[in-house]
Amino acid sequence: MSGTDVAANLFATGNAVSVTGAVNTDLVNNTATVGYCPDSVFTVAGAATGPSVENNVLLATCPAASPLLTVAADSMAGTKSDYNVVHAQGDLETYSWGGTGHASATTLAAATGQGTHYLIGDQPLSSGDMPEEGSPAVDSADAHAHGVQPTDFNGSPPLDDPLVANTGTGVGCLDRGAVEMQDPMTSPVSLNAQRPPTGDTVIATLQARQGWAPSTGYTVDFGDGTGPTSSTSPPVSHVYTVPPLYDGVYVVPPAPLVPVVSAWQASEDTPLHVYADAIASQDSWTLTSATCDFGDGTGVHPADTNLGCDHTYQAAGLYRVTMTVTDAGGNTASGSQFLTIRPLPVVQPGQPRYCGACY
Repeated sequence: MSGTDVAANLFATGNAVSVTGAVNTDLVNNTATVGYCPDSVFTVAGAATGPSVENNVLLATCPAASPLLTVAADSMAGTKSDYNVVHAQGDLETYSWGGTGHASATTLAAATGQGTHYLIGDQPLSSGDMPEEGSPAVDSADAHAHGVQPTDFNGSPPLDDPLVANTGTGVGCLDRGAVEMQDPMTSPVSLNAQRPPTGDTVIATLQARQGWAPSTGYTVDFGDGTGPTSSTSPPVSHVYTVPPLYDGVYVVPPAPLVPVVSAWQASEDTPLHVYADAIASQDSWTLTSATCDFGDGTGVHPADTNLGCDHTYQAAGLYRVTMTVTDAGGNTASGSQFLTIRPLPVVQPGQPRYCGACY
């Protein structure tokens, strides 16, 4: 076999590639992440001639049993190995060259002249096998390496990260590994309601996380076939006109907000303590918040995320519990319930703590 390029691949197993007796085989811009201790991730042996091992990222998340990159003594002649990132836990031999192990790129370069641009250190990846911002793998690869492909594993060409100095050769912005760093800007979308009524305005807020350049516009497709809606500011509004389900948004016919208050006294252990909620309220919009007034002059209390409040009265009596509910459409309405609070139990000597005669 001659002139084979093994390039821009993702490997998740030890012993990922072995070049045995091949001629002019290039292992370039691959990423191998292994979660156990392999014998070797990349191996060049069997009197292989002229191989190139460059721009690869080899990571082991456990102490390596053997060097991650091995070049046998019969394959040293004509082999070029540089611009790789090799990392394993612990102070172990990371490279093996002609049967001699090396724990650092410095000792490898001093002994062999190879790996003068090697990197070793923290793992230079984030989720999805893409380098994270500030990774030494970004814009630092050898673009002149044999076998370099025009695109990465995902089909993306070399992309210059403006926040990182270009230290690679050629175009200067080729990344090491199989996946090229992309602009980290993201724009998660949150709606003011997952269940809006037809005819009312739904607001989508794009919480853009800054990338390489400022955001200049926002576009949202609300999924109902009306096409994208654009805006120069993060809130983007839309009105649904037909009530089926659109990409997780359940559009319903319009209906008024009708608060339903449920209030009840706690156990006999704390007879002046009460709970109230409005979760049974009816509305076409999603309910977002509520407040409670327990009718004893203590003011208004905010409800929790379940539209509920708890409260302790200072005396028994008849109280009017009022709850004010707000929905995602900005509508507000109040409802109330009268609640009789029983007095504290009077426990006679020798009586059990909980009994009907205690009241």
